[in-house]
Amino acid sequence: MRKIKVLWILPGKEKDAGTMVFSRRQISDLKEKGIDGEILYFNTYLNIKSLKNEFSKYKKFINNYSPDIVHSQYGTITSFLGLMFRTCPYVITFQGSDLNKTPSDGIFRDFFGRKLSLFAAKKADKIICVSESLKQRLPDKLQAKAKIIPFGVDFEHFRPSIIFDARNHLAWKANEKVILFNSNNPKVKRLDLAIKIEKIVKKTISNVRLFVLEGKTNPEDIPYYINASNVLLLCSDNEGSPTMIKEAMACNLPIVANDVGDVAERIRDVENCYLVNQDVDEMANAIIQTLNSGKPSNGRELLQFQNLSNKKVASKVKELYEEIIN
Repeated sequence: MRKIKVLWILPGKEKDAGTMVFSRRQISDLKEKGIDGEILYFNTYLNIKSLKNEFSKYKKFINNYSPDIVHSQYGTITSFLGLMFRTCPYVITFQGSDLNKTPSDGIFRDFFGRKLSLFAAKKADKIICVSESLKQRLPDKLQAKAKIIPFGVDFEHFRPSIIFDARNHLAWKANEKVILFNSNNPKVKRLDLAIKIEKIVKKTISNVRLFVLEGKTNPEDIPYYINASNVLLLCSDNEGSPTMIKEAMACNLPIVANDVGDVAERIRDVENCYLVNQDVDEMANAIIQTLNSGKPSNGRELLQFQNLSNKKVASKVKELYEEIIN
């Protein structure tokens, strides 16, 4: 049986290592599973003049490559452009901000981005949503062709290590308490709340520090930051399926988070993790309890039980491709 040929469409630039890192990892895993494929990057910050060039580039790629499946790894304008000139089954993965409201992007871009996502979803043969809450953003008639497949975690890359080894690597102080916060979209992730939470915690634990990941960190270094920290804080307005939560679980890092995306499903029954309201006092108190306990979580064990290794997730996506082809 010949290999399935897939054209993956990603927004952004190929040379930007931080662009769509989870999608890139999944594509790499799919190739290891025997899926053949190529990646085409779309410039999503387009003006009318350059739009013609993107269309031309895509049409040429489709004609030369002749894929069995086109898979857009994001919604909005990326999924809309992916519909053009296609002559084969079409799949979309919705990751969060392509269906969730993101007013921080601007009223125009937010509104029309979601409209383009829904238009593409109607035309797609199959839809992947990374969480149940994201699937519920789709109209009822479209949910029938949607499957929930969160991104997986590489358990070899993300694994527990000795905190002092990680801190030595990062040149962090040995005696401080670090709250790790991912702020690649400060307004949606609510960096303003994280700063307030840090100030409240400092009243009880003076040697605490908030460390903010701003989206420019080398993805290969993320395990060091996780293992060098004492607790992960998430206080977002909305999420799809935050991969940082799963990566922290894989490293047994305690987590304090509010109920967005699939966070409740992920950290339910995980020791030394707290699911609380998006309230600065509640979150600060939960962080204080976590820091005072000094205990790790057992997130890695439960994440494995949830079948969210990158290899198993890649197998699920491969099965979806085979279902489409057959």
